[in-house]
Amino acid sequence: MSGLEVLDPSGGASAGDGHKLAPRLVSTAGTTLGVVCNGLGNSETFFDELIVQLLALGGFAKVVKVVKDSKSVPPTEEQWTQLREVDVAVTGFGGCGSCSTRAARDALELEWQGIPTVYVGHPALAPAVAAICKISGHPDYPQIHGHLDPPVAAWADDDARALGRELAGAVYDAMVDPTSDAALLTSVPTRNDAALSGAGR
Repeated sequence: MSGLEVLDPSGGASAGDGHKLAPRLVSTAGTTLGVVCNGLGNSETFFDELIVQLLALGGFAKVVKVVKDSKSVPPTEEQWTQLREVDVAVTGFGGCGSCSTRAARDALELEWQGIPTVYVGHPALAPAVAAICKISGHPDYPQIHGHLDPPVAAWADDDARALGRELAGAVYDAMVDPTSDAALLTSVPTRNDAALSGAGR
C-alpha cells in the first residue's frame, strides 16, 4: 500500500534514542519542587494539598506549579522554561486516556532533562500509561495510583485534599533515593512498589 503514513504516538523519542531516567535525589532540602497539573476535574485542589504535604516532608525551598492549557497537550514553551529550573517534579492527574498518557510523557520528558519526576494517576488508566512508557523506552516506569472515583477527578474539594494527604508519602518516596536517609519508605496501598524499583534505570 502506498501513501501510508505511520505516526509515532510517543512524540518521536523511543527506546533507541538513548534517553535515561534521572537519578533520585539524596535529599530534597532546599531544592525546588515542580508540579505539572493538567487541570483535569478538581485535580488542582489535589495538587495544592499535595504541595502542602510535600513541603512539610521534604523541606523544599521553592515550588514551581504550572497548570497546562489543556489536559491532553504538553506544557507550553514558557511552562517548560519554568520547569527546567526545578530539581524534582510530579505530574498528573492521569484520569482519562489522553490526559494520563500525556501526563506520563510529561514526566518522562522531564526525566530526560535530568529532573527526577513522579507520575500520579488513577489505576484504571495504568495499562494506557504502561503502553506509552514502553513505547518511550521505559516499560518499568513507576506509577503512583490514587484510588478515588471517578477517575476524571470530578471530586469534592475535601476528597481531593484527602487524596493529596494520602499519597504524599508515596510521592515523596518516589522522588528520593530509597537508600538515603531522606527516604520515608512509606507503605501505602496506592504505591506501585514493583514499578518503583525501576526508577533510575
